[in-house]
Amino acid sequence: MYYTIKVLLRRVALPVFLFTVLLFGWGGACLGAQTNPAIAGDPFIASDPAMPTDSLLRAQGIQGPLPLPLQAEMEAAHWPTLLNPDNSFHSAVKPWVFVGAQPAKGKVARPATGDTAQPAPGIASYLRSWYRGRSAVQYDGDSLDWSLRLDPLVEFEVGREEKETWTNIRGVRLQGHAGSNFAFRSHIWLHNGIYPSFIDAWIRQYGVVPGRMQARLIGTQDVWDYYMATSHLVWSPNRRLVLIFGHERNFIGYGYRSMLWSDFSSPYTHLKASYTLGPMQYTYTLGKHTDLRAPRISGLGGAAASGDKAFAQKYSVNGLLDWNLGRRWQVGLYHAVVWAAQDTLGRRGIELEYLNPFVFLRPIEFGLGSFGNALMGLNIGYKINAQQQAYGQFLIDEIHVAKLLAQNGSWVNKYAWQVGWKSADLGAIRGLRFLLEHNGARPYTYSHWNSVTSYTHLNQPFAHPAGANFVEFLGRGSLLRGRWFHNLQASLLRTGLDSNNRVSVGRDPLISYLNRPADLGLPVGTGIPLRTLQVAWQSGWVLHAPSNLRLEMGLVWRNQKSSGPASSPSLDRNTYWFTVGLRSRLDALYQDF
Repeated sequence: MYYTIKVLLRRVALPVFLFTVLLFGWGGACLGAQTNPAIAGDPFIASDPAMPTDSLLRAQGIQGPLPLPLQAEMEAAHWPTLLNPDNSFHSAVKPWVFVGAQPAKGKVARPATGDTAQPAPGIASYLRSWYRGRSAVQYDGDSLDWSLRLDPLVEFEVGREEKETWTNIRGVRLQGHAGSNFAFRSHIWLHNGIYPSFIDAWIRQYGVVPGRMQARLIGTQDVWDYYMATSHLVWSPNRRLVLIFGHERNFIGYGYRSMLWSDFSSPYTHLKASYTLGPMQYTYTLGKHTDLRAPRISGLGGAAASGDKAFAQKYSVNGLLDWNLGRRWQVGLYHAVVWAAQDTLGRRGIELEYLNPFVFLRPIEFGLGSFGNALMGLNIGYKINAQQQAYGQFLIDEIHVAKLLAQNGSWVNKYAWQVGWKSADLGAIRGLRFLLEHNGARPYTYSHWNSVTSYTHLNQPFAHPAGANFVEFLGRGSLLRGRWFHNLQASLLRTGLDSNNRVSVGRDPLISYLNRPADLGLPVGTGIPLRTLQVAWQSGWVLHAPSNLRLEMGLVWRNQKSSGPASSPSLDRNTYWFTVGLRSRLDALYQDF
């Protein structure tokens, strides 16, 4: 207990105090106590289905074509609007960009400097306006047609598992917009932390904090250290076209997971174009990624002479044609290719043929002889009523029809699937969100000849955190009431592990499928059977909606059990992890894998 208090004071209280005084003190001196006219009163009524989309977005700090952060509660606030069959918004592609949802110029004006209703300058009124949604440092145009915002980002958390755990993240976010056509956002984080045993084991195996960046150990207490930066640059010349250049994550699907493309991996540089025409929307993304397993590449000039080497790089392209079939059905056709940026003759770079967003990728990839990893898939959503949606995905990595019909467990048949259901305000309970989901993937799905062409980035899968060779059942319930939020999630994951490092049973996409134990008799769960049951509860209070700064408390119970002849006590683990902290949650930090 003494050590916990000591950690809390040294790692949390002092940094929070200094960071807040410096940033808020400077911001208050620069801006005085001006209120935010776009957000009158307490704006964070995120669970009110009658709240207009533009008002909710302003409450979340979204102006112009800024993308909504990939964060569960911020997205769930929009479910009552998006699940309505009369809403034709294409919600399968995330982060969501609500083009045209902002108020027109001149509709909301800044109060005049001499307005008698304006509060007197002072720290109390400044903090009150910050609590109601103003940024720490904020400038707005006279008609709110442009803005510039600066906010601190913090994550100070202490907890207890087998040992004391804590995280200490300090960062800032700068964002702004100009009209309804242009917006930008940039984050930077500096991080130190001690993680619970199951996350610490993941970091030691893959060298990466899940969903974040490469990490290194510092000190003598298993403290992991890393820093990370993300950004978005968005231009929308009209309501049909959105162009994004960013270093961030993306997501395709309607569920908690995605078997096509998820936001589990680390941020990556990408260029994305989305065009809407009538009931159709086509989104095409070109990305650049890093492979940590492949041999590193020698540099040029002084770098080569010094022995410095860069990580191997690879590229990806993926496209989704999403079609609203009537008021209720949404059907999306997906295709993707991943290929190495280097070959035996040196750097290969981007294939110009892939820059054509309307070309079928598989024939082009075959014709180029690029030996990339090509996949295709289907994404479907059905709005049952104004409160419920059923959804599903099916991804094909490779299928041999004759062997599929033979049902002999051939390794060649590599595919993944998803079936799910979600609801908003079910039973007229305002703010209640439910989600039920089943996911699965055959062995060797997403893998390829080597790690460079696998469906991964920085040793993390592009799709499901478990990789492949698994089945999963999960349920998630949330209650959003004003600034309060409560989440309860339970998941059951069954997978098969490798018995040694020389043979792969198809779970880890980073390992070549050439290292397989057999060609037939490979059902889902091949290898050492491992069952993971996890239940997580989280509750908290949002202090600042635009940066999603919140006080929260959580408890995770995780039970991991191996079975079969090759089971090992080292794989069995029963974990209770309690946490309490202050954090800015602007991404989906998955801890259920």
